[in-house]
Parts: sequence; C-alpha cells; structure tokens
Amino acid sequence: MNTIYIIRHGENHANLIKQLSSKLVDYPLTEKGILQAQQTGEALAGRGIKALFCSPLKRAKQTAEIVGTYIGLVPTVLDELIEIDVGEMEKVRSTYEIWQAHDAIIERWQHGEPDARFPGGDDYHSLLGRTRAGLLKVIHGHTNSVVALVGHFGMFNFTLNDICQNVSGHMLKREENHNCSITTMEAEAVDGMLFASLVDWANADHLHGEAAKLVPARPVPEDFHGLDE
Repeated sequence: MNTIYIIRHGENHANLIKQLSSKLVDYPLTEKGILQAQQTGEALAGRGIKALFCSPLKRAKQTAEIVGTYIGLVPTVLDELIEIDVGEMEKVRSTYEIWQAHDAIIERWQHGEPDARFPGGDDYHSLLGRTRAGLLKVIHGHTNSVVALVGHFGMFNFTLNDICQNVSGHMLKREENHNCSITTMEAEAVDGMLFASLVDWANADHLHGEAAKLVPARPVPEDFHGLDE
C-alpha cells in the first residue's frame, strides 16, 4: 500500500470573502496562507515523500511549491486535482443564497442523485471520476511508497466517502477541513482500479501561532453583511 498525504491549500482571499472559487476565481495565498504552507512543509519534512503533486490553481500550486522546498521536491501539476467546477455560480459575487444553492446540489449528491449538476459545471459522476483518475496518477509507478498532493476542500470532502472502503455514510461532511490540513490515506491500484482507506482526516495539529487562526470553510449569513453586491 502507498501512503498519500492530501493537503488542502493554504488560506487565500476567496476563503476570507466566502467566494466560490473553482477555476475562474484564482487568488494567490495570503500572508497567513504562506505561513500555513511553511508549517505544513516543516511537518512533512523527513517523512520520506517520493513525489509531490498539485492542482493547477494558484493557491494549490503556491502551497505545493512552498511545501516542496522543505521536502526537496518540485510539484507536478495534475489537472485532475482541480476543485469542483461550480460553473455559473463562480461568475458572480457569492452571496449566502448562492451558497445555499451550492449546498442543495451537494445534498442531492449525498441523497442518491449523482446526475444533479452545477449549471455549466460538474455533476457527481464527473467529480468522482476526475478525483479517482487523479489519485491513480499520483500513485502510478509507486509501490509501498509515500507521496503527497495539494488539492481542494470540495473535491475530497465529497468524494472520499466513495473512494475509501472504510468510510461509510457522509461522516466527512461533519468534520471541518481547514486550510493546510493533512489527510492521510492508503491506496493501491489493482488492474487499473483504485483501492483506498482513510487513515487520518483533515489533521491541522501542525499549525501554530498566526497560522492556526483558521477560517471556517462554511459561511454563515453574517459573513456577507456589509459587503458590496
């Protein structure tokens, strides 16, 4: 079995203003996000990581590049690791109502409607297929090895229930996945099929000081008060 460290990217401006950010909205890391990436690199140094991958989005690439300086690796960009494509919802300033519409689609996925689609974006079939394909690329050519990737909140929060054989129901939905948290899983490919199990979910214990002042991923109505439409 291979060990995979799945790192959520560091804090960026979209996290602060609660803007849905798939691929069009693409902010770099904040100063805190840079600090979070540095502390994550320190935490992963010496763990024998053989390869490092990342999403093509700025926040993930920058996080991976910083982590890579601590583990001696240059990240390889994989398009499959990009965030959920929310389509038309990303083209306007996010409001609490837009987030509610976003969550309604996720709820449909989790209640057996994988054909539900973000307008102009992903349905669950495309998201799950892309995530599995990305993980297969991450472990390709590795046996009993350790690899790492930098990805996004949505793509792993909403797919690991179906990817990991030891996760049931929608347990991950109840647990926060903070910026630069580290999720650990074990995975192998057998005849082109991915077999995986979850070891540790969204661990942020390595963050400290200013980096540990974490911003919740989920908005509340008050987050939008006083913001321009």
